[in-house]
Amino acid sequence: MKNYTIILVVTGTLFLFSCKKDDGIINPDPIIGQWIIKSVLVDNEVNALNACELNSIFQFFEDKTWRFAEFDNNTDSTGCMIGTSSNSGTWENAGQDTYNLTPESGMTFNMAANFTNGANTLTTIIEEEVIRVFTYNRLDNQDPIIGKWNLVGVTYNDISEEVDACRMRTFLEFFANNIVIGSQYGLNSEETECVLEEESFATWQNSGNGVYTSDEGNTGIESIMVSFSNDNNTLTFTIEAIISDLPVTIVRTYDRVMN
Repeated sequence: MKNYTIILVVTGTLFLFSCKKDDGIINPDPIIGQWIIKSVLVDNEVNALNACELNSIFQFFEDKTWRFAEFDNNTDSTGCMIGTSSNSGTWENAGQDTYNLTPESGMTFNMAANFTNGANTLTTIIEEEVIRVFTYNRLDNQDPIIGKWNLVGVTYNDISEEVDACRMRTFLEFFANNIVIGSQYGLNSEETECVLEEESFATWQNSGNGVYTSDEGNTGIESIMVSFSNDNNTLTFTIEAIISDLPVTIVRTYDRVMN
């Protein structure tokens, strides 16, 4: 009988501890994740989206920051580019299916949010001068390359090239919808000012075995060896190229930009 009492006491103690542990579990906010746009209504009228706009993506992060990357046709309609409505800021869940969004430059606004389809479809309503209804689908792409990366190092045939503070502004940003954008910075000819030298827009794919491909459309598909280190926070590209009829191995290293 004594043994049974001990078993009951121990079992009851374990039960109490497990209850306390379960009570401490905090479910993540359902808005956290990456959402690709599906449709837009303005005052109940369908706002048709072109192929580039259908790649626009809304990102909500655990650190209570958000980013909206709008894509649109470039100036000559030969491809896509980042649109003028792209923005970022902070968010908070205000309760009652409402979120407060504060842009980096601008006033805080309210956004009603409704989750359906197992929290994989998000419908947002923003009421200003007109009523805009946006519908998004959740993206589940968890590839480690997704995120924003700043250039920190470059070598040509194992010879390091200086990467000054200006060049370190160079970045690549990979989105879950398989789009990658990039901006390259460098000093002007007088070396007095840091300027944007080039912008790029492409699609990307993980081909496996450490190989990724990028396709800018007019330049063809390029294969790049990719490796990750430092808990997936450092990204290294290795590119084999021919420059002036000579083989060159280019290694570019990037650090992840934390939200």
